[in-house]
Amino acid sequence: MTSVIDELLEYASFHFAKEQFQMERLGYPEYEEHQQAHRKFAETVRGFRRAFDEGGAVFPMEIVKFLRDWLDAHILNVDRKLGRFLRERGVTRLAIEAEESAI
Repeated sequence: MTSVIDELLEYASFHFAKEQFQMERLGYPEYEEHQQAHRKFAETVRGFRRAFDEGGAVFPMEIVKFLRDWLDAHILNVDRKLGRFLRERGVTRLAIEAEESAI
């Protein structure tokens, strides 16, 4: 269970860092709020890890429910706003990926 939680944190950190870099670079006006959502996600997942390490009851379905609910809310609300901001500026996912691969 700990390896799954660790991998989740590692992937989320990587994804969030890339996303936050682009938001900051492009001057996204809701950068702070979006970054705060990422921080809260990481804190919650680290809380699952701590509870597991301390012998507390952490149920896989509890984690799955948290992930499902968080991803639904984050993608449908927070990421959608970011997507709209990027489209309004003519920024495509392909352009971002090409830029990231060049770094």
